[in-house]
Amino acid sequence: MKLRKWQSEAIGSALLKYQNGVRNFLVLATPGAGKTTMSSVLTERLFKLDLIDLVICITPSVSVKNGFYQDLSAFTGEPMHGGLGARGSVITYQSLSYLKKDFWEIFKQHRIFVIFDEIHHCSGNDQFPGNAWGQALLGEIKENAVHTLSLSGTPWRSDNIPVALANYDKNNLVLPDYVYGLQSAVADKVCRAPKILAIDNNGIMVRKPNEDKSERFDGISKLIKGSSISFQQILDCEPILKYTLKKAIDLLSLANSTSPNAAGLVVASNIQHANLIYNILNIELCQSAILVSHKVPNAADLIEDFRSSSTDWIVSIGMISEGTNIPRLQVCCHLSRIKTELYFRQVLGRILRTTTNAKEIGHMIILAEDALLSYANRVAEDLPMESATLKVISPMQDELTEPATPEEHESDTSDFWSNKTDDFGFEPLTEYSLSDARLEPECGGDHIIKPTSEISLFGSFLDRLITLKLCQLN
Repeated sequence: MKLRKWQSEAIGSALLKYQNGVRNFLVLATPGAGKTTMSSVLTERLFKLDLIDLVICITPSVSVKNGFYQDLSAFTGEPMHGGLGARGSVITYQSLSYLKKDFWEIFKQHRIFVIFDEIHHCSGNDQFPGNAWGQALLGEIKENAVHTLSLSGTPWRSDNIPVALANYDKNNLVLPDYVYGLQSAVADKVCRAPKILAIDNNGIMVRKPNEDKSERFDGISKLIKGSSISFQQILDCEPILKYTLKKAIDLLSLANSTSPNAAGLVVASNIQHANLIYNILNIELCQSAILVSHKVPNAADLIEDFRSSSTDWIVSIGMISEGTNIPRLQVCCHLSRIKTELYFRQVLGRILRTTTNAKEIGHMIILAEDALLSYANRVAEDLPMESATLKVISPMQDELTEPATPEEHESDTSDFWSNKTDDFGFEPLTEYSLSDARLEPECGGDHIIKPTSEISLFGSFLDRLITLKLCQLN
């Protein structure tokens, strides 16, 4: 198999450092770039050079675990089932806390190479106590593994604790050993060019109960800032959902014209939200779709079947975020209430994996909420390293990232990215009531719901397209 240029460079750099006494190697590569293949070939080289006896790979989910198991077995030609005669094992981070003491004894008896996929799941260092997974890494693996390979496409955490095994400079910026960013991946045709479509509405009315007067907002961000309406309630608003899903269907139809088996992903907030989206797609919009969540039996099998099926859409609640490899996904609706940059980039990564068609585009649709727009602009600027800055002064803050200033966006995006705003006229909608629900405890632990306001849409929908000039098609 011919490796991509970045994969060969990363493997060569890692081997050189390992042979010169460096134990830990951190690779930051954009989601969809091929980190699993790179890691598997590196493992095969380490076996051939007789630098390791065994390999242990730790992944964030079962679906990612299965992919790593297949690649490691294929590239090394060695069994990776973890049993008698195996040369390795693939486990999940969740299983670390269930490992018995004798498991860790093999580190004292053999030269173990450990691969940490999506290392940002593990937190902590000598100064900051981390989570349970990070403590296992630091306590049992860091000093006992002969070499480690840490992988991430999103090298920061939302809890503001350092990523385990990562080094930071004096400005608290993560110091990787090898970086392969989105700009490079798109230019090399390793990843699809991303196009992000932000949906807004310029006529949203809010009226509180027992009040005749309504307040108008000319955008989703202003609605959230100026009223008691939450982002989740906007995500639940059926007219907004239907408009967004119709735009997604149009984009998928466009993708199908060149890639007949292209499919779409909708990331929902919760079970009720996912069921609503599924019913709209299936019943009202006549799309074939499946729904997967942790409560759906055999969800992992459904995801596996979807990879090669002809089903148009998969609706997910967090099960298809990072590491899940479904190359036919080309359109994504990010309709989750989770608004961290980490999650945003993980979801975007699901539609950037290339197939044999070099002209494919990855289309992502979001609502025009301030944080999501900020992340979209950061993707436009391709600033993963700036995003990995750690704000150690305020360890309890929710976000690790320093948002770029409007001036930075204006100057830095002019060379590579273009922002285009298209206004699409939309017939005035009948009033759509959306209660601003507040759950209050009642005797016996039950809950009552008190609606406090309702919203109505009477404006036009506006679509803002954020896209890469360098990769625009003629």
